[in-house]
Amino acid sequence: MGRGPRNSTPLSDQDALFLDAESEASPMHVAVVLVFAPGPTTSLRDEAARSRIARFLERGLAIDRRYAQRLDHLPLSGRPIWVDDPDFDLDRHVRSRRLPAPGREAQLRTVCAELVAQPLDRTRPLWEVWLLDGLEGDRFALLVKVHHCLVDGVAGIGLMGAILGVAPASDFESRPLRASGESPLRAELALREIRRRVDAGLELAERGVRALHDPRGTLRRARRLGRGLRRLVRLDWPPASRTGLDAPHEGRRQLAFMATDLERIEAIRARWGGTLNDVVVATVDLALQDYLEDHGLDTRHRRELDLRVAIPVDRRSATEPDGVADRGNHISMIFARIPSGERSPSRVYARVSGALAQAKVSHMAEALEAVMTLAGWSPQRLTRALTRRALALHVANLVVTNVRGPSAPLYLLDAPLERTWPIVPLMPGQTLAVAVMSYAGRLHWGFHADRAGVRDLNHWSILAERAFERLHAEATGSGRHGGAERRGTRLTG
Repeated sequence: MGRGPRNSTPLSDQDALFLDAESEASPMHVAVVLVFAPGPTTSLRDEAARSRIARFLERGLAIDRRYAQRLDHLPLSGRPIWVDDPDFDLDRHVRSRRLPAPGREAQLRTVCAELVAQPLDRTRPLWEVWLLDGLEGDRFALLVKVHHCLVDGVAGIGLMGAILGVAPASDFESRPLRASGESPLRAELALREIRRRVDAGLELAERGVRALHDPRGTLRRARRLGRGLRRLVRLDWPPASRTGLDAPHEGRRQLAFMATDLERIEAIRARWGGTLNDVVVATVDLALQDYLEDHGLDTRHRRELDLRVAIPVDRRSATEPDGVADRGNHISMIFARIPSGERSPSRVYARVSGALAQAKVSHMAEALEAVMTLAGWSPQRLTRALTRRALALHVANLVVTNVRGPSAPLYLLDAPLERTWPIVPLMPGQTLAVAVMSYAGRLHWGFHADRAGVRDLNHWSILAERAFERLHAEATGSGRHGGAERRGTRLTG
């Protein structure tokens, strides 16, 4: 059998930054826990069924050969690239584990937290799926881990759509996932790198010519970038206040989950306006105030805090596809101050809504995107140094991200998907991250924490539920303030 073509693709500058930000205690993969009800022919109780599910997942991933590629580096610059992995083996990436008895949410969270804390092996394709058996009621779950240099949240939704179906199915046509060729030779990589640099220089020259033909437009764009860059380099953004949530990672992780009906969120928006993000961030802010108070910080000291959230922003154009092929990162970030020491849900909501609206028009996301593009013109050592410097600035206390998920039910073969718990990585120095994903009429919240800053994430999740209830009660006049009821957060009754 003859040799196939040698494939290699450089990582984008933004994708590569997630590799530079990673450490053993701070792995940079995104994840999602998918919980399924049992299907007529779908079970993880025997080896044949597990193998069948693995082949069904392989069928969806085979749309994109990137899932059979591993990392390598260009010989001249050290720039990371994707190359085909001739030793790719599906069984190394789709693995099984049985949850300890009694198989409730607590056991699921504990096992998933342990698996999420483990970095992906950079000598292999940067993803893995764990088939988790043993949930009560014959339910089962998948934990899907993919490195952030491979997908962002939107691309992750495309991946979900590729491995799951919109209707129950018992039969499928197999499609193998494998690399299409061999890893390229070092001399071949060096030649490609020289050509890339020449092409990049020509592209920069073309941009300069286009700028000369549109001086007014160029000036407007420069002014917008300048305003955003000024915010970005902290001319008016000193470091955020340090709290118990801000600490180096220990590597011991916790997960907690929550779910709310989208119609309840829409009821809040109908009363006060704003966006779904406003509801999420206001809920997080109210919970954070209670959390800090429970840990000894009184109202006066909380009011002195400068607290901020970092919110990823999708930078895809409206014409770009949403699918597994739309991989990589197309995101930027905005930073917003959130109120501290304020207990009134309506006032918190108004201030959060105003802060997020202001951040959106600050051109900060555009400036950050430009900075990440400029990283492609910098030596790798300088880029890594700038990345570490930016992370050390501590411009936010936590990340809050919102991903729009499927509105219609999905299936793994004939097993219906019940819940989708998103998990985003913890940025260095931050010990709490919040991710929300909509699915089939509900908003699923995933809380991810390192024990260095959050000793009891279950306590935090209860405060978050109570905060949402307070927000909803004041917006709707329902009179339900802060009950401890866990609406839809349990896997079994």
